[in-house]
Amino acid sequence: SGLADYPPLDLDEIRGVVRDCHHVRERLFIVWPLKLGIRAGELLNIQIKDIRLSNTTIQELYPSLGTADALEGYDDAVYIPPRNERDGNKSHNPRILPLDDEAKRVLLQYLPTRPMVDCPWLILSERTYEPINDSEHVSAIWKEHFERINSEYQDHRGIRSHYGQNFFTNFWKIQENVPRELVQYMRGDKIGNSTSSEAIDEYLTAYYTDIRELYIDRIFKLG
Repeated sequence: SGLADYPPLDLDEIRGVVRDCHHVRERLFIVWPLKLGIRAGELLNIQIKDIRLSNTTIQELYPSLGTADALEGYDDAVYIPPRNERDGNKSHNPRILPLDDEAKRVLLQYLPTRPMVDCPWLILSERTYEPINDSEHVSAIWKEHFERINSEYQDHRGIRSHYGQNFFTNFWKIQENVPRELVQYMRGDKIGNSTSSEAIDEYLTAYYTDIRELYIDRIFKLG
């Protein structure tokens, strides 16, 4: 396209966008890709069972919450399945990521507003109550909320939902200088040669243990 990279935004500019977003579902669409480094498609592909929350009220509302096998023994975490386990996901490896207070807050604001239909997916169309399988839906929300910033930086790439993963990666790699394989784990990339030789449960436990405290201590705040 000939355009330069993404605009060189600082955290305050992004916080401004989040602060001005008053629609709970749209806020989830912006906050989760930024804080978890997930793609729009992965966000739309999350099922209720992939989220573990220590919140009894929500647990009563959603009995299947956190029942994915991979989450057994974890608190306040989300499981992102790899491409061979969940159709439409792009990452090669599964990952479990911690949910900090902010990620939990936007989710807890959204869940009571979600249509109460018996559907495994977290995010449903407000019109049809069906899962949404087009990630353009998320990108359009980003485009709308980042419109002012995009118009200020017209010689840069427009900010869409993919920017969330980009920002997340740069934060951990460059600003926090976290070991490469931990960033790869958090992104769901292939690590080293491959993890296929390891039992996947052991792999998840080992890496989650490595990143959990680091993540909770150092993840940026958007509020």
